[in-house]
Amino acid sequence: MYDRDYGWNDNGDLVRISGPRQTREYGYSATGRL
Repeated sequence: MYDRDYGWNDNGDLVRISGPRQTREYGYSATGRL
């Protein structure tokens, strides 16, 4: 169900990942830690 569009961050929250690459750039972009 959640294959490519969604993933879990370090906090355990289900977030949407844009693009095929599963890099952690969904939450750290706000804090500047990419």
